[in-house]
Amino acid sequence: MDYKALNENQRKRMLQISKNDFLMEWENPDFLDALIGKLPPIHHDRNEENIKTELAELNKYYSQFDFFATDRAKFIQQIKVLINVIHNKNANWYGLDLYRVEECIRQQEFCLISGEGGIGKSYFIKCLDLNVMVFHICVSMENLKRICRMLMSTKLPK
Repeated sequence: MDYKALNENQRKRMLQISKNDFLMEWENPDFLDALIGKLPPIHHDRNEENIKTELAELNKYYSQFDFFATDRAKFIQQIKVLINVIHNKNANWYGLDLYRVEECIRQQEFCLISGEGGIGKSYFIKCLDLNVMVFHICVSMENLKRICRMLMSTKLPK
């Protein structure tokens, strides 16, 4: 069975078993945003008159980020350059935390969800799938076994 059909089968099953009227909140509300490709917002304040053009350039470049198409290393390097240009004109500007951006991009690369039964793992995947609507999320015991075998055979760097 191909992954698209398997995903559609899993999606239909999740819709049947997860029809409920309650809303779950995650411990870290930004986690789902990170997984669906969103970046932390750029914060603005009143003292930005002298850096308007630089901020416009930063906002334009920042808004073009696409998790699936953007070269992440090049993106981070360009953001560093743009932030340095802003800091040269206004050393007290802290509208974007580069560390948070890098951390968010790292979280978007891979996520392994595990835990005891009944804590909401499948519901989380359902919510993620509804937000992303891409077909590379595939949850099944057979795929999980393959992934575990692959991870067990992979030598991790120390």
